Amino acid sequence: MRRLLANADLHGVMIVTVGTYIASFFSYLLQFFLGRLLSIEDYGLFNTYLAISYILGVPSYVLSTSLIKYVADLSGKNEFAQLSTMYRKFQILAASFGMLITILLVLLRLPISNYLKINDTYITVLYAFVTGFSYFIIVPFAYLQGFLRYRSYSLTNVASSFARFLLPVVLLYAGFGLPGVFAGMFMATIVAYVVSRTLLSRNLKELSTVNAVGEYSKLLSYSFPILFINLGLILLNNVDLIVVKRLFSSVEAGYYAGTVTLGKILLFGSSTVSSVMFPRVANYYAQKKPLLKVFSFFFFIQLLVVGIGTIVFSTLPGLLTNLFFGNKFSGSIGYLPGFSIFIGFYVLVNFLILFMMAIEKTYIFLFLLPAVLLQYFLLINSQSIKEVISINTFITSSVFFVLLVITAIVLYKKPQPKIG
Repeated sequence: MRRLLANADLHGVMIVTVGTYIASFFSYLLQFFLGRLLSIEDYGLFNTYLAISYILGVPSYVLSTSLIKYVADLSGKNEFAQLSTMYRKFQILAASFGMLITILLVLLRLPISNYLKINDTYITVLYAFVTGFSYFIIVPFAYLQGFLRYRSYSLTNVASSFARFLLPVVLLYAGFGLPGVFAGMFMATIVAYVVSRTLLSRNLKELSTVNAVGEYSKLLSYSFPILFINLGLILLNNVDLIVVKRLFSSVEAGYYAGTVTLGKILLFGSSTVSSVMFPRVANYYAQKKPLLKVFSFFFFIQLLVVGIGTIVFSTLPGLLTNLFFGNKFSGSIGYLPGFSIFIGFYVLVNFLILFMMAIEKTYIFLFLLPAVLLQYFLLINSQSIKEVISINTFITSSVFFVLLVITAIVLYKKPQPKIG
């Protein structure tokens, strides 16, 4: 027990888990106020925008994942001067991506509003600036994770979520409605950047001469397959909200958004294991250390967390829904048990994919994208919300078992002897 408690990886999981749960508390406190202060239709619209931001944020996830591995690799080799130099260049790159996303959303505001049956295009413009500016915090957050600074990363996560809760709610009470929510989220992103950059300052002192083009090439070569992997993961978990908003009434979309909001508590809480596992495995892989033991350790914890969470959400849907939303979202209760099973499988899929990416087995996107295409085809032909959830669960569980077999083959594959 003493050896277990002294395990650095377990400490990392505990720190990130506590930080993530506190951050998730503020995130869901925001959803709590939005669910009670906005109409069901506006609440559904907000969560539809949120789902779109996850999809449009694929480049940010790609950049973040690639940077975490880049920093973990170089910090394992004590290349801190190079990391300090590249930080500034990566920050410019991320900001450029964010500006491009904002411009595209503003230009496409009319088609987006028409597709989603939105009357006010002004809200889409506000949303565009929130989404684009979120790219500014990618680099400092990724550096903190790559340096294995779990406490600082968790503190930044908590501060960011607190600001993301407080500022939108203040503007909402001031009478600004849904536009005020997005304006508050924009200001919260500024707070998150200032906090993360301040905490990171001790690691960014030395500078060196670096061939930036060469480093960009390394990052790009790793990022290209990750683009498809993250696109698959984001679509797997968010395309349903968009399809529901398109196919069903605004009230039904609002009830489903309530289900998604509650179900994703399990997603955010369980994903902390992957957040610690990814940089640790990447660091081990860079140093050519054995991986089976560290994988087994993290996978056991992940299964345990997912199992407990799924049981709670499946057996207490009415209690959880009423505690969070009150009777206003009673229509969401019947959907929560099935949705929690879908989320449980999604967490396990995400864990296995991150493990494979950490050891540079990025070919797994070849298995993920066809599953997403099948999911979308089935969803657009669905007739009810329960059918949507069943389709999600079928697709995600199938992907999980395929990835589990591939992971086992990779871990137990014996190296081939050299000829000659």
